[in-house]
Amino acid sequence: MIRSVLQSLRTAASRSYRVAILATLSALLIAACSGGAETTDNPLSQNLTDPGSTAYSGEVARDDDVLKFQQEFWAKTRSSDRCGACHNEVVGQVPMFARNDNVNDAYDAAIGEINREQPSQSPIVAQVSQLPLGHGCWVDDPGVCGSIMTTWIENWVGETADGGREIVLTAPNSENPGDSKNFPMDADSFQLLIHEPILEPYCSGCHSSQSPTAQQPYFADPDVNSAYEAAKSKINLDTPADSRFVVKLSPVPFGESHN
Repeated sequence: MIRSVLQSLRTAASRSYRVAILATLSALLIAACSGGAETTDNPLSQNLTDPGSTAYSGEVARDDDVLKFQQEFWAKTRSSDRCGACHNEVVGQVPMFARNDNVNDAYDAAIGEINREQPSQSPIVAQVSQLPLGHGCWVDDPGVCGSIMTTWIENWVGETADGGREIVLTAPNSENPGDSKNFPMDADSFQLLIHEPILEPYCSGCHSSQSPTAQQPYFADPDVNSAYEAAKSKINLDTPADSRFVVKLSPVPFGESHN
């Protein structure tokens, strides 16, 4: 029965259908053992510089705000080791705020991802600073990525009304360690239920070490053991429907409609 479901998943065009199946398969992966789940860090790039990118030859900025966006935000996010690895016109990951062909279109895509009044509360800041790894974070600490992204937005839109920068800290949810579960020791069930039918066909364009636009974490890597370790932080064993994989794929307003 599981094999027939997986075959249907490969041919399904509906994102919401894939999300429902992913939540079900995540539940099947659970190994309900007592004790705390093993925490595994996924290595991230330490490069804090803005590496050279190809020269821009598209349309000029249509107004002063777009020009400021181009100078303070777009130029810093478009590199291939940051947001530009996926959010461009070639890969096509929306929102395409790091596209290289037209800075005006990039601006239009970015404007809905920022909060001009409170840059630290921008959706894009929440994305890169989300624990444990941060979406597309290029340093070890997602909080640092969030702070850097906030600064870029502030430099683009200007300071807040009171002349300072507001950083809002949110305490993590309290968890009872006695209710936690452990992942299976080997990657067999992960490979059968999640990696082969879902992650490899739909996510390897970016989240694989073999991709031309490789973006960590590599949970769609052809090395299933490495992929398993990278995927653990994206799976919620206690509530599979709350797994980051499910939230990312779920359509708006229930999720982020990623891919």
